[in-house]
Amino acid sequence: MLLVIILVGCGGGGGGGSTPTPDPTPNPTPSNPLYVYGGSWGGSGTGDGKFYQPYGIAIDVNGKIYIVDQNNYRIQQFNEFSTMLLKWGTQGSGYHQFNRPYGIAVDSSDQWNIRVYIADTMNHRIQKYSVSVSYGATPILETMWGSFGNGDGEFDCPIDIALDSLGSVYVTDSNNNRIQKFDSDGNFLEKWGTKGSGDGQFEKPNWIATDSLGNVYITEGAPNNRVQKFSYLGSFVKKWGGSGSEDGQFSRPEDITVDSSNNICC
Repeated sequence: MLLVIILVGCGGGGGGGSTPTPDPTPNPTPSNPLYVYGGSWGGSGTGDGKFYQPYGIAIDVNGKIYIVDQNNYRIQQFNEFSTMLLKWGTQGSGYHQFNRPYGIAVDSSDQWNIRVYIADTMNHRIQKYSVSVSYGATPILETMWGSFGNGDGEFDCPIDIALDSLGSVYVTDSNNNRIQKFDSDGNFLEKWGTKGSGDGQFEKPNWIATDSLGNVYITEGAPNNRVQKFSYLGSFVKKWGGSGSEDGQFSRPEDITVDSSNNICC
C-alpha cells in the first residue's frame, strides 16, 4: 500500500521602488507526486495473510484491501494495518470456487455492502459477491456469468475487470482480443476489439481501468507493449507506449490504475 504525498511550493513576488529588493528564491513545485514506501506484508504460504502468486488488488471506500491470492484460489481482505479480516474461495469450478483468478474490482456505492467482482480466469467467468462491513460476515455470491467461447458474454481467459461510475462492468477478454461491457448484473451490453496492432486492436489485452469521465484504459503486453484509451462506448481515443526502456515505453506492462485526478499509473 502506497502513501501518496503531494508537495506544493509557493514563490514570492518582487517589490517596486528605486532600490529593488531581490525576490526570494521560490520553492520548486514538483510536477509529479512523491511516492513514499509505506511497508509490506505477506510472504509465501497458504496460511492467513500469506500468498501464492498474488495478482489483482482493490480498495473499497472503507479502506479495506482485497487481494487475489491466485494459486491459493482465494480472496483475502485486510485492513489498512495489514490485519487479515476475511478470506473466501477454494480450488474448483463450483460456487465460491476459483481457478487461477486474476483481476478484481469493488463497487463501494453501498458502503455497508461492498460489491466485489472477480475475474475467475481459467473458469472463464466473472463472479460477483456482496461483502458486508460486519466483522466476520460471509461473502454472498450474488451472481456469476460467462463460459468458455467467443460469443457475446463468453470468455477465453478474462484477465481483469473495471467499473465505471454508472455501474457498468468492463472485462478484458484476453484470448479473444476484445473488451466486453456488461451491466452490474452481468447482462451483455457491447464489445470492441479484434486481433492486431492497429488502433482499437489488441494482442492479448491484460489490465483495465476507468477514469472519472468514463474513459477506459487497457494495457497490452508483447508485442504491442502499449496502453490504449477508449470512450465508454468503445471509441478509440489515443494510444501510447511501444517496446523499450525509455520514458513512456514499456516491456510487458501489467496492472494499470487511475487516481482521483485522472493520473494514470501502470
